[in-house]
Amino acid sequence: MSTRRHNATILIADDDVSVIKTLSALLETSNYDLQFASDGLQALQLARDLDPDVMLLDVMMPGMSGIDVCRKVREDPELRHIPIIVLTAFNDRSMLVRALDSGADDFMAKPVAGVELRARIRTMLRIRSQFDTLKKVMDGREELVHMAVHDLRTPLNLIAGASELLSRSAAASLSERQKYHIASIMANVQRLEDCIGQILYLAKSEHGSLVLHPQSVDVVKLMERICSEFRDRAQQQNIRVELSAPLSEFALHLDEDLVTRSLENLMNNALKYSMEGECIHVSMDFVEQPRVVTIRVTDNGPGVPPDFQELLFEKFARAEDSQRKVAGTGIGLAFCRMVANAHKGSIEYQRAEPRGSTFALRLPSVEAATAPSGI
Repeated sequence: MSTRRHNATILIADDDVSVIKTLSALLETSNYDLQFASDGLQALQLARDLDPDVMLLDVMMPGMSGIDVCRKVREDPELRHIPIIVLTAFNDRSMLVRALDSGADDFMAKPVAGVELRARIRTMLRIRSQFDTLKKVMDGREELVHMAVHDLRTPLNLIAGASELLSRSAAASLSERQKYHIASIMANVQRLEDCIGQILYLAKSEHGSLVLHPQSVDVVKLMERICSEFRDRAQQQNIRVELSAPLSEFALHLDEDLVTRSLENLMNNALKYSMEGECIHVSMDFVEQPRVVTIRVTDNGPGVPPDFQELLFEKFARAEDSQRKVAGTGIGLAFCRMVANAHKGSIEYQRAEPRGSTFALRLPSVEAATAPSGI
């Protein structure tokens, strides 16, 4: 986005020269930078070139109507922030509905009154100013997150390197307890690395700068690998991990790294809240057209209190477990929702019977669902 100008730029698109002259006369005392387009295609190109503060679009124009231009602007991540007022000689409710449905912020019938036009433009300029202010805040927050991530990763890498060096150089002289503590240090360093990475992904998603890198992924093989890795940890707590998959393979176009992190979050969550001697059950359901997989992870823990379920996927939200103190950051499920949304999928919570929780992650192939704009 270009830097804001001292004088607000108003882009007026109308194929009627007399209307252009009238609007210019009505706005000449307002000290605006007025730019003009005589058809829809020219208006769209000038919007890209100028990044105007407000657009005034006539409905009926040759080549591309104002309604179509409005829709194109709203579909473009680089333009969708521009406030739009639609102008039309048709003063009827159906045209108003069409204009608003296409993404217009306001609607005026011709001939327009100068006082009303100037008031409406001032309102749109306030909206634009608020957007620009918010964007500066968001840009600053993302920069702060990147700085914090860098500052945190540097000492973590030093801790991990020193621990590994100590483990290798003094392996013969270390007691079993000392080896246990070194392994614990390295495991928690990795946990912090994962947490930092997820915070960075969440910040990128909120800023609209997260980019998916889809590739063909056999989700059955992926889930088998993840379950196999978690079985070793679960056995130490006398917890079983069972996987039910009716197919031996099922390929989808997904971002493998993000999906893997999400599934590991769900498995970690299930392992934290499962009781000794119980079972974590993972099931997979498949749909061929369009290609979709639904992965359900069920534990036998205490479940989620009803009054907390609405906050379950919010950042830093954590339900208290009255029976046990369970460590967590409150970003794991928020990360899962971000990944599901980025793939145009979903994640839901269901209470398991007679006790426990089920998290259902639904992922369509990105061939069947276009990734969100800006993701």
